[in-house]
Amino acid sequence: MTAQTAIPCSISPEAAERTAELGIQREFEQMLEYALQFVPDLRQVEVTLAPPYDAEEEPRIVINASVGYQEGDPLNPGFQIWAEWVGRTLSPDVWRHVTMLLWDEQTAKFPFVKGVAPIGGPGRREDFEKYLAAVPNVAPPENDRLD
Repeated sequence: MTAQTAIPCSISPEAAERTAELGIQREFEQMLEYALQFVPDLRQVEVTLAPPYDAEEEPRIVINASVGYQEGDPLNPGFQIWAEWVGRTLSPDVWRHVTMLLWDEQTAKFPFVKGVAPIGGPGRREDFEKYLAAVPNVAPPENDRLD
């Protein structure tokens, strides 16, 4: 597989600080480099620090990966490719602190989606309603029907 180049990538200061605090900079760089090289149709990466879901959890480093979208395409296999490699290569003591979320270009058009998604914690009803109102009211493609 040929490595992709020139993919915009940003890491928040909070995420960088957390990797240093945990002492996993080298492993995190490996995870990020693997995603940059092997996630199909990767367009952009933004690394953030997500707050804990509850009092017993720790903040999590999140690799938000934006991938291309084409009508009728199957789901991008990027997360599975990345997660299998991480599971084979790194210790659970490392990867339990980092996750990757894939956002296709269609979903990424709605900036409030990330607030509704797990990395933002509980979503606000008004954000959900705004998102729902922006979704086109069209029949799903033949290969995506539940009937």
